[in-house]
Amino acid sequence: MDKKTGGKNDNYHNTGYQGSGVTYDKEIPQYRPAPPKNTMAKHMKHTVFTSSIINAPIDEVWAVTRNFDGLPLWHPAISESFIEEGNPPDKVGCIRNFTLVTGESVRERLLTLCDFNKICRYALLDGPLPMRDYIATFQLTPVTDGDRTFIDWHAQFFTDAETEIAAEQKIEEIFLAGFNALAQRFTQGADLRA
Repeated sequence: MDKKTGGKNDNYHNTGYQGSGVTYDKEIPQYRPAPPKNTMAKHMKHTVFTSSIINAPIDEVWAVTRNFDGLPLWHPAISESFIEEGNPPDKVGCIRNFTLVTGESVRERLLTLCDFNKICRYALLDGPLPMRDYIATFQLTPVTDGDRTFIDWHAQFFTDAETEIAAEQKIEEIFLAGFNALAQRFTQGADLRA
């Protein structure tokens, strides 16, 4: 696999206290502005929202999902991944470069990672879908009834009207495949512990 880093952006800084379990970005990256109003019919902002409940405690689910470079370990759509420039996977601003099982490559930049709130936010830099200004958020919340975990995975982005349905369906499909894989993983783990 070619591990070239692509473009660089110095607008990202890791200002999290080492060992605090919370990493955050002080400077907000500069994104392209929304399209002019006269083109809004062609380029509209879209949101894909998915959610699920996993039958496992939140700390166990977070231990599996917090690693920004760990998608191939639990998501069936990802075949391999690496962090560019050898950065640690919890450093805000690091870029993960991964390959889908279809062979397509994707690059995403970590914007927020917080162990306290169990949240990961990232931006798409390069990918196969015709989108721009794509920001996704993955967050876990405890469900106290039964010690389970609520997962919210959503994304916002701009795309052409001609490709909006295909883009929304593909993103939702990827998110739901991740939920199903996590549910299966923790169901099997519960069976092994029983």
